[in-house]
Amino acid sequence: MDISCLNKVLATTKGKLALGLGLTLALVLLYLAVYWGGYRHGYGTAKAAGDAKYNALKASQEHANSLASDEARKVLDAEIIRRDGLARDLAVARATIAAKSGAITERRIADVSRSVTPAADGRCRFSVGWVRLYNEAAGFGDGDSTGSAASPRADGAAGGVQAAAGGQLPSGVTEEDVLITHRDNMRVCQDIKARYLGLVKWARGLPQTVNATEAR
Repeated sequence: MDISCLNKVLATTKGKLALGLGLTLALVLLYLAVYWGGYRHGYGTAKAAGDAKYNALKASQEHANSLASDEARKVLDAEIIRRDGLARDLAVARATIAAKSGAITERRIADVSRSVTPAADGRCRFSVGWVRLYNEAAGFGDGDSTGSAASPRADGAAGGVQAAAGGQLPSGVTEEDVLITHRDNMRVCQDIKARYLGLVKWARGLPQTVNATEAR
């Protein structure tokens, strides 16, 4: 084979090789373009769906939080109103107690105490007037108690001693009756005091709010 024929063969081979490489490169580029287009489409579709679900979940959570906040506010406002009502009731009760206590003057105490006389057996004879004043100090009226000495009632109210008719007449109440009643009443007072101090200690740990307007 001469040189000219060999050159022709080589030229033809190079041409075919270049054409094959060009076609291969074109296919690769086409594949990459199709892949990139599909990727972008899939990513965009998935992102849009994910964003929609996220936004829906976020809106639902915000709505739930709003409802919970409104409900909590209603509960708080109701408790503040109830607290303020209890405070007013307590103020009225304390004023009433102070007025009744103020009505039991030292002069009245001295007057009924003069009617307490010694008996032949050395005991004290308490007059009806003395017993009535004793019961008045405990929050009772005449004849509110039963028996010679009444223990505190189940509701925690103080007990009293039984009075008879006639302010200066002997009542039949003995020293034992008075001391028993005083003992039982003091037990109630100490129990109430312990509960009150425990309640105060608990309340001091609560958030402090002055009124319903401040809560808002």
